[in-house]
Amino acid sequence: MKKRKYITEQVLQLNEQTTNSDAILFFECLRFEFRGIKVEDTGDALLFKIPKEVFKKISSPESYRRVRQKFNAEGKYLPTNPHVLERRKRKEVTKRRYFGRLKESGE
Repeated sequence: MKKRKYITEQVLQLNEQTTNSDAILFFECLRFEFRGIKVEDTGDALLFKIPKEVFKKISSPESYRRVRQKFNAEGKYLPTNPHVLERRKRKEVTKRRYFGRLKESGE
């Protein structure tokens, strides 16, 4: 987990786009951690060439999102896009309300 946190923080510092998109964050973290990954721009798509031995070691995108979310909770690496910030705030409020109700009802 410490390694994933370090990688995520480095990528968030280096690339502002990663604060606004978890998909970009995930792919940039892969490129940072696994230097053997090649990215080919075909014009209408990006083609990631990932060696099989590297593919087996890749963490889920969700794990990088969770690390980014923890940094955001500390006030670090917040989205630069106001629409993304507002959407994430709404999601957080909705989750808190939902899980708060579950605790109250004893479910």
